[in-house]
This record gives sequence, C-alpha cells and structure tokens, in this order.
Amino acid sequence: MPLSRRALLSAPLLAAIPDSDAQTGPNLDLRALISAADLVYNKPVERSEEGIPVGNGRMGSLVWTTPRQLRFQINRADVYANDSSTTSFFERHNDYCGGCAYFDIDFGGAAPPFPESGFPQRLSLYTGQTTVEGKNITARIFGWPERDVIAIEVDDRRQVAATVASLRMLRYETKYFGGDLEKFARDHTVTVEKINQRAASRLVAQGNRIALIQEFREGAFCCKSAVVVAVA
Repeated sequence: MPLSRRALLSAPLLAAIPDSDAQTGPNLDLRALISAADLVYNKPVERSEEGIPVGNGRMGSLVWTTPRQLRFQINRADVYANDSSTTSFFERHNDYCGGCAYFDIDFGGAAPPFPESGFPQRLSLYTGQTTVEGKNITARIFGWPERDVIAIEVDDRRQVAATVASLRMLRYETKYFGGDLEKFARDHTVTVEKINQRAASRLVAQGNRIALIQEFREGAFCCKSAVVVAVA
C-alpha cells in the first residue's frame, strides 16, 4: 500500500527470519537475507505518495521523480501547526503536521534523465541507501541514522551539465496583515492565517546554503522548524 506523506517517516522494517532449516551463525548471509526485502522500482511512480522512503525515524522524505527532477518533501515527526487547544481547526482532519519543506534537484537539459519508459530505482535495506539510475545521471541518497541529515550524491555524466537545487515553501498564499506586508516581502516571508492560527515561512540564502524556516503560532502555542540545504 502506498505511503502517505504524513506517514513517510521510516517505519520499522522487519525481515522474516527463516525457520530452523536456514543457515545460522557465521554461515548466515545477513546481506542476502535483508536485501530480499529491498524496494525495487522499474518505472517512475504516478503519485508522489508512492515514492521511495528515506529517513531516520524522526526526519525523512519520500523520493520521486518528474522527467527532469528528483523531488523530496522533507518532514519531521514533531512539527505541528497547532495543539489540542486550537480554536482554528474544528474538524481535526483539517489540521496538518510534519511538513517542513519541498526540495527539488532540477537537471534541465534537452534529454530528460528520468524517462517515462522507465529506469531502475532501489532502496537497499541493508545499506540504507536509495539509488536512482537515470539517463547519464545516478543519484545516491542516504539518511543519517544519528542526526537529521539526508545526503544526496549526484554522478552527472552528461556533456553539458546544468543542475539547480531548489528549496520551496509548502504554503504560498499571503494575506494582508495591516502594516506587516512590506516587512514580510522584505524578509522573503509568506504568511497564511486560519482564524486564530498563523503560519509563516521564510527563505534565507547565504553563500552556498539556503534555509527555509517555518513558524506556527496560535495563542500560547508555538512550533518552529528549519531545513537547510548546502551544496558541496
């Protein structure tokens, strides 16, 4: 069953242990045993919810593609837009949580690296690495178990390489809040208000790094998140 974005954080992955006839002790091939449960895709998914999961249990994303892009939605399990005292979300299924940022790697060019005819994608459960084998492009993606870091290594074998990394906000609507509008525009901030709850997203660029900072407030409730992308 496809994972939803809100359930994308890595769930426990269980491998069935063979019965008494299986190899044990030093003769057990642990890599082969675990690798039998690898996720292997031979074509791009139709919906982002069907992407390959990567993460460490707190922070993660699904990985999916468009013909020219490798796409992510970064999520954390403890990012909430409101708490139980909210007066802005009367129907609980209308609130939201988890989402921190969209992140895209756009390869541009005339020939799409991820054709609809198909290309191999694999999540190795033994190594924790996701590999996407596009046309003249290989991307290797790994979630660090110790810290909230996702590393992406791109092997670009095209003669003319044009690659752009983009960090995008999840909310784009801006409303007029009295005299705040000019300040929001100057600070690259987008704000969305729902009754008594306000969500603000701010982009900050410095050198080879870009950050997206979110802030959710309602009454005494406050929750903040930050996603930073650095290019090495």
